Amino acid sequence: MFGSVYAFEVDGFGNSYLMDDANLPSLLSLPWLGFVDASSEIYKNTRAMILSENNPFFFEGTAACGVGGPHVGLGFIWPMSIAMRALTSTSDDEIIECLQLLKDTTAGTLFMRESF
Repeated sequence: MFGSVYAFEVDGFGNSYLMDDANLPSLLSLPWLGFVDASSEIYKNTRAMILSENNPFFFEGTAACGVGGPHVGLGFIWPMSIAMRALTSTSDDEIIECLQLLKDTTAGTLFMRESF
């Protein structure tokens, strides 16, 4: 479906866990960490998988969509994942969209919380 992707976990027996978590380090953050170039085909495939319903921790609601994690429960988006999406994007439009989402999900306070 996505081609070759990086796995979140592998067990050495040929099994892998394909997901990502909003916490850092994460698969989404690989270019920001200097591990891979954002233009890498495998990274682009991985990014597409992470930012889709194929990632069990990707959530979409009425205000935003983004990556959460098992630490705060299902259904909660971490603003950190939206910020990392912007920091690793190669699209000006996507960066602007992420910044607007971050601003719009503060309930008018301009303070971000761990999740929403």
